Amino acid sequence: MEHVEELCESICILKRGKQVAEGSIKSIKDDFKQKTIFIRGTHDVSFLKDHLGVLSYNKKNDLVTLKIEDETFAQPIYDRVTPLGYFSEFSVKDPTLNEIFISKVGEHDE
Repeated sequence: MEHVEELCESICILKRGKQVAEGSIKSIKDDFKQKTIFIRGTHDVSFLKDHLGVLSYNKKNDLVTLKIEDETFAQPIYDRVTPLGYFSEFSVKDPTLNEIFISKVGEHDE
């Protein structure tokens, strides 16, 4: 999927011969809504596990990765963590095509 993202402008995703997503890569990502927030720092932000809009929370060393329902939840999360002090990273990223594909089609055929 990484190569598709690099080489193609538009795609069509099929599930059992039926179209589940079609259009430019940007429009497919925009329609998907879910985003990923990366927070890097030494402060405890485990309280974000239960924050409104957070679908998943993962911590590895000093990096916390949050999957959120959509970008509207990024600002309230940012507002909650900035009073804690310095963070070397706070970024909001679009989903990868692979994440969208798995969500739309599933990891394997049932």
